[in-house]
Amino acid sequence: GGGGRRGGSNDTPVLFYSRRIGLESGRVVPILGGARMLGRVGAWQVGALSMQTDDVPAAGIRSTNFSVLRVNRDLLRRSRIGFLTTRRDAGAVSGDTVGADAQFGLTNDLTVLGYVAATRSSARPDADDELSYRARMDWNADRYGFQAEHLYVGEDFNPEMGFLRRSAFRRSMAEGRFSPRPAGSSVIRKWDFEGSYDRFTSVSGRLESEETQGTVRMELQNGDMWNVEVTRAFEAIDARFEVARAVFVPVGEYAFSTVKGTYILGPQRRVNGSITAGRGGFYDGTLTELTWRGRVDVTSQFYVEPQLSWNKVEVPWGAADTNLVSTRWTYTISPRMFASALIQYQSRTASVSTNARLRWEYQPGSELFIVYSDGRTTLSRGIPDVENRSFVVKITKLFRW
Repeated sequence: GGGGRRGGSNDTPVLFYSRRIGLESGRVVPILGGARMLGRVGAWQVGALSMQTDDVPAAGIRSTNFSVLRVNRDLLRRSRIGFLTTRRDAGAVSGDTVGADAQFGLTNDLTVLGYVAATRSSARPDADDELSYRARMDWNADRYGFQAEHLYVGEDFNPEMGFLRRSAFRRSMAEGRFSPRPAGSSVIRKWDFEGSYDRFTSVSGRLESEETQGTVRMELQNGDMWNVEVTRAFEAIDARFEVARAVFVPVGEYAFSTVKGTYILGPQRRVNGSITAGRGGFYDGTLTELTWRGRVDVTSQFYVEPQLSWNKVEVPWGAADTNLVSTRWTYTISPRMFASALIQYQSRTASVSTNARLRWEYQPGSELFIVYSDGRTTLSRGIPDVENRSFVVKITKLFRW
């Protein structure tokens, strides 16, 4: 089982993800070469890619070809249909994915979208539930709003050039909103009253998680925002998991409620961001959380994004604090060049990670990236020991003809 969550995109399968090329079971695989083509003719858009990776005999990895074809066609003013096929071919073992999707903008406020996809692998000839589909409706008017979705991922569905965030499930979700604007108020610009229901089951219909949530949000005339949300959740846990260092939640069924409040400082402020405080049930215990996510505009070209998160978990099987501290610096050198750096400490994994990146668009559509990353453990004494380190240079060139 896993947590229910709002907004369907988090659990929708990704049929193609380019970073799967050159990685196998967490191991870097050399890329021998390949080609990519992008083009548009009238209402048609076409993209094709083919890449060949080398074999790694020591890890039992065979040379593999990755091929993708994507076709889109625009319809009317706000609609489109599309087709995607991928193939991962490692000689005796191959995997295919084929899918079609559509999005129809029926009005300025109403959109209907969906997809259907199927996979097939020569390594699993007996698989019989390799289908996935999704249907969603969004009505997003100023005063009223409504969303509804159903998503299905079959037991054997496996997009080998993409990935699944969650496998073998059905999801049904609905959310309604009422957003009045008080006439003549000098303080409140708009109210939002929202209610949502989110339900996950197995493909056979067994309830895995369920969430009912009510939210009251107030948008102020000065650009700030305040909201309070109350959540009632159910979780069926099939395997124990770690919620904090050395604190595990065992297998079982749990129902609990939480209350959370957030105040958001408007982006027009030099120091802005959000402050969140929450408390409530957490499996058979309690969770208290306090988080600040901010942005400080030091100059017009340089800004800092700090984040502080403190979570106190108290359950019958133990108690612990889970803390996260991070800071991102971004400096815009020119409209086409910026440098950024992220440093993050996480107490749950006792780790410090660093990521520094330079991006330069040296010509319109053509870019140079230089990226440095490392991960360190804080379990050692003194300066944290390096566990992994990487340095990547990537250059792209756009050809027009």
